[in-house]
Amino acid sequence: MQYVLLGRALLDGKILIPKGGDVSSVAGLRLGLVLVFNHCVWRCRIRLEASTQSLQDPPESLADEILSDCINRVLVASPTALTTATLPNNTFPPPVLARASAKPRSFGASGTRSGAQAQAARRHAAVMVEGLPANAIQIWTDGGAAPNPGPAGAGALVILPDGRRFEHSFFLGHSTNNEGELWALGGALEVCLQHAQPTSSVHHFSDSALTLQLLEGRGFSTKLHYLVRACRALRERLPCTTTHHHVCAHVGIPGNEEADHLATLGIEFSQRLGNFPLDLRAIVACEGFHGTSC
Repeated sequence: MQYVLLGRALLDGKILIPKGGDVSSVAGLRLGLVLVFNHCVWRCRIRLEASTQSLQDPPESLADEILSDCINRVLVASPTALTTATLPNNTFPPPVLARASAKPRSFGASGTRSGAQAQAARRHAAVMVEGLPANAIQIWTDGGAAPNPGPAGAGALVILPDGRRFEHSFFLGHSTNNEGELWALGGALEVCLQHAQPTSSVHHFSDSALTLQLLEGRGFSTKLHYLVRACRALRERLPCTTTHHHVCAHVGIPGNEEADHLATLGIEFSQRLGNFPLDLRAIVACEGFHGTSC
């Protein structure tokens, strides 16, 4: 299996051995790479179990996916880790190195990112949108609470391939921003059920890393699981595929800014209602996510 060959390459140090590194640093690097490799194999397995992709796919394609994930994660920690100057024993082909070095590493954290990082984040999102297929349905979602927890709201923008737009705000009463993020997606998926075709492809954009982790099975929350389960059920009912994308918040990405505005409207509605708690579980079960549309 390709997995074994990749693992052996990591263990033997044939891929990443720092120039001039002592034995202890090399041993530590090997151990770290093995941990990264095992994590990437686990991520691939979780993704396969949550998708319709066949487990009998060519092992080479799965190995390439795992290897690419390993490269990206190593470069996040050290952007110069794969240069031939520091790694003379590197065996990655030049095209792989070129793609890896060209990929953005970090856009900084919200509230502390620089102007250059914000500009790079906007460009990265624009490239993703420009690369969508012609049949793509765009979903932009956001959730918030002021304070958190406190009066909460959710906002969803759905853009169909023909340019039609559906804007929805939801009030959640006294709740949290994380519940708002998932509520916005649920409301958007309910809209997609009315318009998606077998030839469509749904692309969801969110600035919440936690939301995407929960949806993709890379995390678990007891409090939020009822919303995750409801969103997954709606996703499964769609006649087409759904892909989730992460974007940065508050950097001027048009779809994200519109979803943020819609979520703010939901927060303001919750404030006017007196910020009392709602039985969100019962609302989802009986009325669906649009039961709190405002």
